[in-house]
Amino acid sequence: MASIIEVEGVTKIYGGSVTAVDDVSLSVEEGEFVTLLGPSGCGKTTMLRLVAGFEAPDRGRLIIGGDDVTDVPPYRRPVNMVFQDYALFPHMNVWDNIAYGLKMAGANKSDIPPAVERALQTVEMQGQSMRKPHELSGGQRQRIALARALVKEPRVLLLDEPLAALDANLRANMRVELKHLHDRLGLTFLMVTHDQTEALVMADRVVLMENGKIAQQGSPTDIYEHPQSTYVANFIGSSNLFRGSVVEKSDTAITVSTGNAKLKAASMRALASGLQGDVMICVRPEKARLLKAGDDTSGMNAIAGTVEELLFHGNSVRVKVNLESGEPFMVDVQLSGSAADTGLPEKGAGVQVAFAPENTAMFPPEARR
Repeated sequence: MASIIEVEGVTKIYGGSVTAVDDVSLSVEEGEFVTLLGPSGCGKTTMLRLVAGFEAPDRGRLIIGGDDVTDVPPYRRPVNMVFQDYALFPHMNVWDNIAYGLKMAGANKSDIPPAVERALQTVEMQGQSMRKPHELSGGQRQRIALARALVKEPRVLLLDEPLAALDANLRANMRVELKHLHDRLGLTFLMVTHDQTEALVMADRVVLMENGKIAQQGSPTDIYEHPQSTYVANFIGSSNLFRGSVVEKSDTAITVSTGNAKLKAASMRALASGLQGDVMICVRPEKARLLKAGDDTSGMNAIAGTVEELLFHGNSVRVKVNLESGEPFMVDVQLSGSAADTGLPEKGAGVQVAFAPENTAMFPPEARR
């Protein structure tokens, strides 16, 4: 599929000393839903504003739809943005808010009403055109902001934390609705968020940023299952991280020594990485199992430890185990019935934490971008 956005070696510096975006290159395919993810100050919002044209790069080029738009103003780019606070005009009704951009662009008057109606239908807000923004719920205001951005039929829709103003339940529902809208329209979506769940649920590809650079990018499954650095493993979900040293390599696995245990990683990512010497080992809590001391662990990685704490999370219990090395290890145990019927170990019990070699990620300890 052809790329619609090309960011080529872009750098943005504020005040002569603060590098918000540092020599970033990124390609976005037409029709793709890409999420720029990361904590405050990582450069994700600056990246979005550079694509929108609200900021100019100090170095590098921006290409949209095959055209160099580095020096093109926002209103001449084939993009439109949905802002975090929606930016609806409070004195205008829904219809006028949506029509405003078309009027400013000099659209033919006869073309505006059907375009507004199509936009309202797209976001399923027919019959609401005469209401003012203050008469709408948060979810409805978000839909109108989307309609206003879509009415000009941009090639790329930019979304700046579009769900941040919603309460938790509505936010969860709108994640799914926004994903369905993307699938239905087939437009290119480029979204900024600091919420990892939003990124994993909605995006075709997640671009995780750190200190103005891209730390890792890939599909939600890839970036979750195969983190390439401690930063990625910690930011995306929960992780058990501990050090080890490579002692053996074969065509099918890498063996690492850590404390009194030897662990294997069998993922193709680990095998292709050329790891040697010291490494970081990453295991997700839900990928591990709790076994009794002495239970069969054939084909599994296993480390002995002692249960320190059990934390009830509704449909699961997080068990904190102190390994023989003294390091903590978290195991998430799913509950099919009551916690009492699950056979959970008691605090102080000796156990083994076991996990499959294919669920064992490894990367160099200095693997930070």
